[in-house]
Amino acid sequence: MSGGDDRGAPAPLARRDINPAWFVGAALRSAVRLPRTAHGLFLRTVINQIRFTAVQGIPLLVFVAAVFGVPLALSVAPLTAELGVSDAADRILVTLVIQELGPIVAALLVVVRSGTAVVAELAATRVTGERDALEALGVDPLQYYVLPRIVAFAVSVALLSLFFDAVVLGALSIARARAGGGADFASLLATSAAGADVWLTVVKGMLFGAGIATFASMEGLEAGDNAVAIPIAVSRGTVQAFVWVFLASAVLAALRFLA
Repeated sequence: MSGGDDRGAPAPLARRDINPAWFVGAALRSAVRLPRTAHGLFLRTVINQIRFTAVQGIPLLVFVAAVFGVPLALSVAPLTAELGVSDAADRILVTLVIQELGPIVAALLVVVRSGTAVVAELAATRVTGERDALEALGVDPLQYYVLPRIVAFAVSVALLSLFFDAVVLGALSIARARAGGGADFASLLATSAAGADVWLTVVKGMLFGAGIATFASMEGLEAGDNAVAIPIAVSRGTVQAFVWVFLASAVLAALRFLA
């Protein structure tokens, strides 16, 4: 998105230059250099990516949440009521859904649906020569392609995490109400929503989303200059994004346990 004077212009993204540490550092430097004249385009790109990743991804998320949440509610809620451990089980389920399942499920769906699309799109810019043309004009590919997607993915995964939590916990609330414990479960949900659990969901969702966009963009920009490289880049980017989600989740859980 930068142009004009070539002083401070970005260096071409040669394949040998790209590794995760370098890529993150380069993206941060590009964010600092983002010119005011590019803010409008940046915002439009972010909004369009959120529309595709979050808004258009809601039907798939609702389907997955319903397939997961309804059987869970129908099987666990009556059983815990019969065993007399409803309170403990409810606390475990609410904590598990809000802190772990919501961000992870939302992130994995974004990887499959949007992360793969980003890798393929950016890899195609190498094949078609679009990226080389932008660099020749002095446009920073990281500002044009990567930064808006990092922001959009962070926002989208956080929003989808909250939406997943709402659907699953709504199903559990209905099941608990039919079992006679609706008031206690509602009180537990209110306590969790008022505490740090929801904020943890948002933070984890944003972290997962930013990492997914980073690895997807890195592999897309690192792809070779022929069409055969596109599916290879998609495969590599998808695997790396999956690894990032599970590894980051494990590290955050360990930090929370040690804190």
